[in-house]
Amino acid sequence: MSNTLLENPFAVEHYSYSWEETRKFALQLIQHFPQKYKLAYCNDYYQKIILLVNQSEGPFDIENSFILAVSKIDASSILSLLSFEISGYYGTIENKDEEQKGWDSLRKFCSYLRYYEA
Repeated sequence: MSNTLLENPFAVEHYSYSWEETRKFALQLIQHFPQKYKLAYCNDYYQKIILLVNQSEGPFDIENSFILAVSKIDASSILSLLSFEISGYYGTIENKDEEQKGWDSLRKFCSYLRYYEA
């Protein structure tokens, strides 16, 4: 058995819009891709959104989904420095395949947010 330590995919990115717009765009993504994303938590005071991300192409399976946490980590009111962390449903990434799927899901969500910047 291998004792390879896998870390949850994590990224920090800068966007040229406010937290309110970030939340609006994230909610639009959820509405546009209901088979891929479900809102688990949204808090404007702490500027944090938690989403469930479906790993499979089939119906939404909560227990086999990833958890994507998006947090604003700066104090600007017109720009957003966002941190993204994706984890397994039970908190950790279990194997290299899950890790790769996690990175792919994280990059896809970031690219969707980047699309709204244009």
